[in-house]
Amino acid sequence: MLQVLERWSVRTLGRPAVRQGRPVVRAVDLLRLGPAERAELLDRVERLFSEFFPGGGGVRAFCTDPLATHVLLRLAEVDGVLEGCSVYRRDDLTLDGTDVAVHRGYAAMRPRGRGNVTSSYTPDIVRYLFSPAGRRRVSLIFGRSFTPATYLITRRYCPSVYPRPGDTQDPEQEALARRLCELYGFELCPSEPGAPLVSPHARSQEFADPEARARAAASDHPDVRFYLEHCPLDTDRTLVLAGRIEARMALGVLRTALRVQGRKALRMRS
Repeated sequence: MLQVLERWSVRTLGRPAVRQGRPVVRAVDLLRLGPAERAELLDRVERLFSEFFPGGGGVRAFCTDPLATHVLLRLAEVDGVLEGCSVYRRDDLTLDGTDVAVHRGYAAMRPRGRGNVTSSYTPDIVRYLFSPAGRRRVSLIFGRSFTPATYLITRRYCPSVYPRPGDTQDPEQEALARRLCELYGFELCPSEPGAPLVSPHARSQEFADPEARARAAASDHPDVRFYLEHCPLDTDRTLVLAGRIEARMALGVLRTALRVQGRKALRMRS
């Protein structure tokens, strides 16, 4: 099963784009690049993110934060044009006396860059969980959810993530979320005691699409309804996510990886 994840998490700097008109995915370990290569790549990434977030959404600062121990960019290119990018970042820290690994992600994708591994950081997280270093640290997930779909996917792979639908939240998880918000400088909106933490941030322009907004508004999924209750469509409010990554998440991702690879194999035979 780990061989599947190995194929998902490429460690070399790129592969030639040989499939004309179709996305070709390559992964780049940003911290292994020289200063000039790094600046050139981040210029391309920032231009892409600027189409979705005002001023690029701070993606350059996200990638170059001194707290980052590992930064992996997964790029989707079509005929040499960058159509999608996801950034997986891991910060190895000591938090209140405990050695932790904080896993974070950021993504921007045009339509031609969607529907491939650029939209998922989970293989990178699972690889780390199975590594010797990953077994020595407590793994945490932390970030902001810009759309209901992001929250839905996160809940699928990490069911215990804070916050969860319900009247009140777990005080220990809320304390962890607040501690991480303090560490990373996240501004918080005023909220009632026990309510989910919400952070002001410009929404992705992808969510300005009327069809996407209509689908979210019409959804009856509990996670989507919960998200929209606290982050309505017409506001620049994002849901703060935090939690410990559990072993069952890893097993779930492995099963998903096998299903995806199986479907690809069937399509290739047909």
